[in-house]
Amino acid sequence: MMIFKNSSITFKFIITFVLLFALSFNFIYQLNEIKQKELSSFVRSKIYLVYDQLHSFTQHYINSEYVFIEQGIHHINNVGVMNSKARTIKKFSTKMHQLSINLKKLVNEDYWTLAVIDGADQDVLYASPLRIPHIKDLYESEHDLLHKLSTINNVPENYTDYFDSSKLQLTLPYKEKFTHQEIRSIFMPIYISHKLSALLVFDVKSSIYNNWVEDFNKEQFTLYSTEKSQFSFPLSSINVNTTTDNESIHLYIDYDVMTVWSALISLSITIAIFALVKCFLTIMNLIQIDNMTKCYRRDYGEHKFKNKLLSNKSILIFDIDHFKNINDTYGHDVGDQVISQTASIIKSNIRSTEQLYRWGGEEFVLILNIDNKDIAERKANQLREAISNQNESDIKFTISIGGMMAHNSTLDDAIKIADQALYQAKENGRNKVVFQ
Repeated sequence: MMIFKNSSITFKFIITFVLLFALSFNFIYQLNEIKQKELSSFVRSKIYLVYDQLHSFTQHYINSEYVFIEQGIHHINNVGVMNSKARTIKKFSTKMHQLSINLKKLVNEDYWTLAVIDGADQDVLYASPLRIPHIKDLYESEHDLLHKLSTINNVPENYTDYFDSSKLQLTLPYKEKFTHQEIRSIFMPIYISHKLSALLVFDVKSSIYNNWVEDFNKEQFTLYSTEKSQFSFPLSSINVNTTTDNESIHLYIDYDVMTVWSALISLSITIAIFALVKCFLTIMNLIQIDNMTKCYRRDYGEHKFKNKLLSNKSILIFDIDHFKNINDTYGHDVGDQVISQTASIIKSNIRSTEQLYRWGGEEFVLILNIDNKDIAERKANQLREAISNQNESDIKFTISIGGMMAHNSTLDDAIKIADQALYQAKENGRNKVVFQ
């Protein structure tokens, strides 16, 4: 890459990257520290949305009509219905199927089962999907699964006790029998005339918290994890206040993940900075630098020194002697080479702080940081001799130089005086230096 064309730029690139890496690493850590409260609210809001969906279904259950159904297992509107004897049961499978669709949108792949246990003289089980463990549970409870689950999970038998207790009932993770899937259960009791009539149960995979945290990470560009790894360190735990045991979500952040992201961010920014600098320098070169000679352009010099006074400077103006003859004899390509060689020789014999401008054609202006006329004249003769003694080209050529000492002079006035001196040098036989 052109960016790394010398060791100085490589060093600057490394220093920039290291500084940006440190800033990025610290920023990512601070961002994750700050966002923990937002994450807690995010997870709670997800749970409340689930509860809202479940609660809205309770009215459909209460107001649903009855329909006669035979004994056995039936599939109605994508809902499995298990009935222990022929009788009339509540008809809400369509609404229950819609509820399952809405819940899947909230929990995605963590959806496991949605069930309603209707407490008749013998329980009726509605499930989406109906799984073998549900059938087993119903038989093992002797068709009194509602009483069994409400007792185990401390679900109040009457609405008054339920109203006084926490309404959010989310269990800790446990393994479902037969499938061995680790799940959590959300219970929504349904009361009619203040008595427990049915239990709405929503089972989700135990990974739901972790996946909600991942969703938050994607939205907020955070790096939280609920699982501890070899390179992770703990953050503050967040309490979602949704379980009877006041379960907390333990948060971690991985050093290796932070390092990778910090490196990617800092590398991208560093490359962008150096690319912008390179682009800026390229544009400045187009504005300031003559393409052939790599000297400053005349229009740049005129703009730079407009309305400015020059003091303690030596102004030289020179051109190539008999340049028209060179062009006529050897062609314009050779003439261009002579101009470029002249600029190259002059630049190799001056300091980097001194400015050489291509003023037009074969004519150049040189601004020296010399405030003594004798020294400036000696320097001009040194440059003249460097040109006349050059061995880079088979063509021998010379320059004539006119100079002046600038003291509170504009560049335009200084060049006019130096140009008169150049004219005198030409009149004196060329390959001469004349100072005014």
